[in-house]
Amino acid sequence: MRNFFVSMCIFLFTFTLKAQDNLYAWTPEVIAGFNFSQVSFSNWAKGGDNSLSWSIIGSGSYNYKSSDWRVTNSLKIAFGRTQIGDEASKQNENEIWIENLVARDFGWIFKAALSNTFNTQITTGFDYKSDPAVAVADFFDPAYIYQGIGLLYDESPVVNTRLDLALREVFTNTYNSVTDDPSTPEIEKFKLDIGLSSTTNLNWVVDENLVYKSSLFLFSAFNKFDIWDVRWENTISAQVNSWFSTNISVILVYDEDQIQKTQLKQALQIGIVFRLL
Repeated sequence: MRNFFVSMCIFLFTFTLKAQDNLYAWTPEVIAGFNFSQVSFSNWAKGGDNSLSWSIIGSGSYNYKSSDWRVTNSLKIAFGRTQIGDEASKQNENEIWIENLVARDFGWIFKAALSNTFNTQITTGFDYKSDPAVAVADFFDPAYIYQGIGLLYDESPVVNTRLDLALREVFTNTYNSVTDDPSTPEIEKFKLDIGLSSTTNLNWVVDENLVYKSSLFLFSAFNKFDIWDVRWENTISAQVNSWFSTNISVILVYDEDQIQKTQLKQALQIGIVFRLL
């Protein structure tokens, strides 16, 4: 058998559907990407192992504006797997995030706002540090729903922020560690917290072809007001030319109910971009 080596190939295919943002009209936007990398060896004297990794990343929105009202609906999904050698494939992405917002302008600097946020896994999630891997999550198990009423500031094209009186509802079925109260004999599969939440979004055009986006979400229950849940997403997007781009993303999460440590995820995506409409 002849020697062959297929060097790592990182390919991100992205397409965008976007309508013009007009008053009194619903504005859709859809972005989808496919990230793929592969390395293969045969009789390779310097060692190494075959690997295959792929992920599908998508986001979309459906928004409406009038002189007094603003309605936004956004969706983010990510799913992917990685396989090394003869090992079973493992997840590298597994999440769905939905946010709905209705805001009313009363002529103040702040708008009155109602919001609903939903976050869960797409399919079964595993802890691969154990051998064999242990299932730790599944679709709607757990599921986090945040519902808020508060004030929204969105007068700046760069940053908008919202402060809410919020409910956090956590649903589980099999994986009850985030809802169960160990001080009671029953296994609780539902948890309700009342507190404050804050959402701040940044969209900064650093240069003509360089954009930094950041989203910071905070929540603290009134009965544990000294502890805050944190989800901080950061993305730097560089458009090298009309068809080639690269993204660097960093996500920081702290949720004491999940784990009493800071969670961190980093990803680099390089590839070809197609923009439609």
